[in-house]
Amino acid sequence: MVIRRDPSSRFDTRGVKCRLVRDPVGSLADYLALLSPFLRLPGSYWFRGHASKDWRLVPSALRFSTLRERERALALLVEFKRVAEIKLPASRVPAVDEELRWLQVAQHFGVPTRLLDWTANPLVGLYFACCELPDEDALVFMVESNGLDLLAFLGPTVSRERPLVALLIDLARQTLPA
Repeated sequence: MVIRRDPSSRFDTRGVKCRLVRDPVGSLADYLALLSPFLRLPGSYWFRGHASKDWRLVPSALRFSTLRERERALALLVEFKRVAEIKLPASRVPAVDEELRWLQVAQHFGVPTRLLDWTANPLVGLYFACCELPDEDALVFMVESNGLDLLAFLGPTVSRERPLVALLIDLARQTLPA
């Protein structure tokens, strides 16, 4: 159980802390040489490029400086849903209860959300690190997914009624010998 002393803590803007590799990368060959020892290991990785090393790993809706601005940014999703149901083709409109899908579609159209885009392709991460501010020192985040890609794959089967833990226990029972 989490007890929140401050109701604004759900809009916290602190970034995460992680180990920083400061090896300079001046070419694509340098980048791939830096990654190759990791990519040879079993497991999968996700990448996210930031055009400035000073940017924090914070979703767009939580980058605003005041609580009021963050709340307004998050409230834009309601307005987006109202407009999207009218303007988007029916095939692109998520069902009412598909909250994650709504967030994905809204982010695609530039609405600030609580989501951060990640990619399994290290070159896509590098692209986003280099494309926006070419004169700044950029940063590429690399995280081992540790099964998070399984969650993305299983997405529609996970719900409030069937949480991930229950789903994984069921999968383990089906695949492990008795």
